[in-house]
Amino acid sequence: MKMAKHIGNISKEFDFSGIIKSILDESNGHRDIVTVFDKDGNPRSDLPEGSFLRKLTEDLYKAGYKDPVWNGITYYPYTHFPEDIVYFLDKKFGTICTQCWINKVKPNAGVAPHRDWDDRE
Repeated sequence: MKMAKHIGNISKEFDFSGIIKSILDESNGHRDIVTVFDKDGNPRSDLPEGSFLRKLTEDLYKAGYKDPVWNGITYYPYTHFPEDIVYFLDKKFGTICTQCWINKVKPNAGVAPHRDWDDRE
């Protein structure tokens, strides 16, 4: 198993000010509101039995979550901020990024435990 690699403060190597300015402007991002319950507040019955999303929805219901389970703003590279940061971090870590975004969640708004997927897995 590989150990984490400390890379130190990279703010001198990459200017984050543009990204920070982008995410401070909420009109720049993509508003995401995710609901997983039906109109009566029960787990959606239209999800396939045994599917990951069905199990997640049932677990969120049992844990007492209410809709929306996610209400935030998502910022994507190229669209909302320069993709240069992705390439910079790939080079720094020796990786190839397949997914990248920045989420903005308002104070006192939680994000339910979840797994992100994009149908390429």
